[in-house]
Amino acid sequence: MIKKMLFGSVSMATILSVMLQPGFAQDEQQDKQEAANKTNSPENALEEVIVRGYRLQNQAIIRAKREKVQISDSIGSDEIGSLPDFNLAEALQRVPGVSTDQDNGEDRFVIVRGMNSEYNFTTVDGLVLPSTDEATRSVLLDTVPSSVAKRVDITKSFSADVDGQAIGGRIELHTRSAFDRKGLLLAGNATVGIYEHSGQGPNDTNPSLRFNAVYSDTFGGDSQFGVVVAGSYWKRDSYTEAPTTAHDNGYQWFTNDGTRVDDPADSNGIAVPETPTMYLYHNKRERTGLFGKLEYQATESDLYAYVQAYYFDRSDKERRDMQRLRNKDVKTVLPEDLTANSGHVVGRVEPFVQGAEHIFNDSSKGFHAGFNYLVSDDHRLEAKVGFSKADLFLDGFQSNFYRSKTTDFGYSYQRDDRGIWVATPDNPELFTDPSLYNKHWKSIWFTRSNVEKIYEAKLDYSFNLEEGAQGFGLKAGGKLRSTNRNRDQNHEEWRNNSGVAYNLGEVALDHQ
Repeated sequence: MIKKMLFGSVSMATILSVMLQPGFAQDEQQDKQEAANKTNSPENALEEVIVRGYRLQNQAIIRAKREKVQISDSIGSDEIGSLPDFNLAEALQRVPGVSTDQDNGEDRFVIVRGMNSEYNFTTVDGLVLPSTDEATRSVLLDTVPSSVAKRVDITKSFSADVDGQAIGGRIELHTRSAFDRKGLLLAGNATVGIYEHSGQGPNDTNPSLRFNAVYSDTFGGDSQFGVVVAGSYWKRDSYTEAPTTAHDNGYQWFTNDGTRVDDPADSNGIAVPETPTMYLYHNKRERTGLFGKLEYQATESDLYAYVQAYYFDRSDKERRDMQRLRNKDVKTVLPEDLTANSGHVVGRVEPFVQGAEHIFNDSSKGFHAGFNYLVSDDHRLEAKVGFSKADLFLDGFQSNFYRSKTTDFGYSYQRDDRGIWVATPDNPELFTDPSLYNKHWKSIWFTRSNVEKIYEAKLDYSFNLEEGAQGFGLKAGGKLRSTNRNRDQNHEEWRNNSGVAYNLGEVALDHQ
């Protein structure tokens, strides 16, 4: 069982450009002038005022929200970078009206206005981010590193100029640009963690870590070209032991003379656990993200053009083991030495084990290109084209074995300080040899795959809608989108033929 996680971290941020992040203090002349105007009252005495903040980023977020006619909220790269949020879902949970669905402690799906993630519509710089979910169009945002974001807008209402494919909300990821600031930017951080266990169970874990880095620069005679490269890697290796009170919360109740009753109110008040169970869960997770962008911003005209590509990958390897002690005489034989917190089972017991391994691999990749051109003072054209693809592959195996019930498998049980029933076999050696589990119930192997491909093109025209424009304005546009999704599933199940010898030792899975 995981007791705690020990962290050691190393962070670096090198900014080789001039950035306005000053502390504003009164200069000497202002101090003298204001001191002359102050009274001598102690309540009015103020030694120093320091204001700190990322003003440019905040102004951009406020301006983006002001310019939208829809209801929206935003989060910027400075705010994302100041918090330990590795993936985009973790970062977005801090936006008002947004919550997340988690998987084993990791934020994965984003919920807007209380609606399931399948009702959202997610874009990267205005083009669709494909989905790897098998049954819905939900986008797994745990694969998208937060380091690629300059700003993320969550639009909660809609108008004619935005995609009508969202009911919950529209999640708009705006990626970093080299022109966000002139010159060279190099930033990154790394964290290493080790899970410390109680020493029980067969598994050890490797160090867990996270790393991300961003590089951007402008170049050319007039700094008209820009490049952005971002990369990230995340790995978590964890192992958990989870004893349960009883399978399906199963208990039996008895009177003082050993008669079983159905109603606990008619019993002596002592619960007898029917099927003590232990679950072992070993999980290895890896996330890899790559992003690159090449940009051009003309100095002699209002023209901006770009090409970009991204690759986000997720890998999960799950090992799930379970051992259950089925007390076949639990309804007829009262345990020995029975107390409210312990007992000794002397009836026939049937050990049951299950080994399972699931391997998930999914990825999202895309290539985009576009331009934004102010033809004249009033006329603007904007075009984008892109291709994106999402892949999911799941490979799973599960095998179930048991041993013939016998009184040799008796065990003692006791409730520990956590309120969990812990079983101790009378003959441990009979439980630990896989080859002795010679009753094969069934084995299952299955694979599932899902592939989504999206081709997209957009062209928008606006007239007299520039900042500060007055009078009549017009905006029109069109788009073409082709979405193709293929899903495949295979399922095989094996059971023994009569007389065929088969035991757990022949299919035991590698714990590592």
